[in-house]
Amino acid sequence: MKTWQKAWMIVLCAMVTAAFTGVVRADEDALAECMDVINKNTKKLRKDIKDSSLNAESAKLAAEASQQAAKAKEMVPPIAKNASGADKEKIIAGYKKMMAELVDTFAALEKALKENKNDAAEEIYLKLLDLKKRGHDAYTE
Repeated sequence: MKTWQKAWMIVLCAMVTAAFTGVVRADEDALAECMDVINKNTKKLRKDIKDSSLNAESAKLAAEASQQAAKAKEMVPPIAKNASGADKEKIIAGYKKMMAELVDTFAALEKALKENKNDAAEEIYLKLLDLKKRGHDAYTE
């Protein structure tokens, strides 16, 4: 291979690597944005969930968090990028299962708030905190 051909191959490899890195970074950024909304809403709910006069607003926060969790469920957690084969599939399947549980739990919280069942909403909120801890322990680096 001639010197100029080698140089072009190096440039081409660098461009492909940069493009791939940009795609991975965009996916990670999209997941981070979903998680930021979920965290922000969860923190606000912690403060507002005991006040039944805020139930309509709190139900909207729970619904928005549920929607973001549903979006995040379709993404791949960054920890999976370091795995391969069956391990990667296992990580992704576990992540999707936990995110589905998160979606369902936020939906249950929304329902409880709409029905003015704040005691039940507080119990559901505690489940959300447990899901958050288990999810972060298992699927963050």
